[in-house]
Amino acid sequence: MLGPSAKPTPIQSLSIKYLLQLPPERRPSWGQYLLASETGSGKSIAYLLPMLQSLKETELTNNGGQSRPSSSNRLHNPRGLILAPTHELARQLSGFTKSLLHETKLRVMCASQANTKSMKDRDATSRKMAEMFEDVENSAAAGIEFQVAKRGHPVDVLAGTLMKVLEMVRGRGWDRALTPSAGYGSTWSQPGLGLANIEWVVVDEADVLFGM
Repeated sequence: MLGPSAKPTPIQSLSIKYLLQLPPERRPSWGQYLLASETGSGKSIAYLLPMLQSLKETELTNNGGQSRPSSSNRLHNPRGLILAPTHELARQLSGFTKSLLHETKLRVMCASQANTKSMKDRDATSRKMAEMFEDVENSAAAGIEFQVAKRGHPVDVLAGTLMKVLEMVRGRGWDRALTPSAGYGSTWSQPGLGLANIEWVVVDEADVLFGM
């Protein structure tokens, strides 16, 4: 993916230095980092490479190469979570992450919500609300990964939009009043995403997501 003579950009050199300067057993229990650089400087690789390296290292160190058993009874229990502000960016990051893992056995899944109209137009029936969300299991890009996870193989990295991730964690319709008069009810799905195994959380384009 990177070629035989790839050279890191300044932001990539800094991120690799500070995020991977210590072996797994000597790294602090948690840390928080802000990566900022101009467009086109390679910020995605700047956080993806350290995250994927760390996930693989902890997997090999703790389980002899076996994925960590889930402490949750939910279908998906990723160890790395990437939040993106848009459907397109989530898909792009998911595909890019897979390309970096061509020879490394980590599984990636994309969970995103397709572009829809503004919240002002999102009303009426539960059926219409349900149609606004793109189910992971029905997604053309995520269908294969969903089937893999459904057969018992864990998902290591999940890339998705904030609203889709919240929907998977809390269940569809979590932000709506479940009252008989609202016309919702049993159509909402149960939560399918557990966060108990999370080791890395990445907020891509944080200034956009946080409305700065």
